[in-house]
Amino acid sequence: MESPNTVTPEQSVVPFAPHALEETRRTLTPHEAAAPKELTLRDYWHVLLRRKGAIGAFLLVVMMVVTLITLRTPSRYVSTGRISVSRENPDVAGFKNGVS
Repeated sequence: MESPNTVTPEQSVVPFAPHALEETRRTLTPHEAAAPKELTLRDYWHVLLRRKGAIGAFLLVVMMVVTLITLRTPSRYVSTGRISVSRENPDVAGFKNGVS
């Protein structure tokens, strides 16, 4: 006697639908269908152009994080200075007591 939840072999087989495969297939472009070749600078440039949205978003996030960190970091300015004034030679221009 079989239980009511038992699956028979006929129920477990999924019918094959050839049109389902055709929907997932796509036509390759001539560039994709060509034999593997060495990548050129132009190929890398096309990848960058295709992904420009993701690259721009990444750069924007990085710049925002860096800006926030920079603005939140407290400024620390440390400086020292020393001025030395001496009267070693009071007659700089060759005048003595204002008379030449």
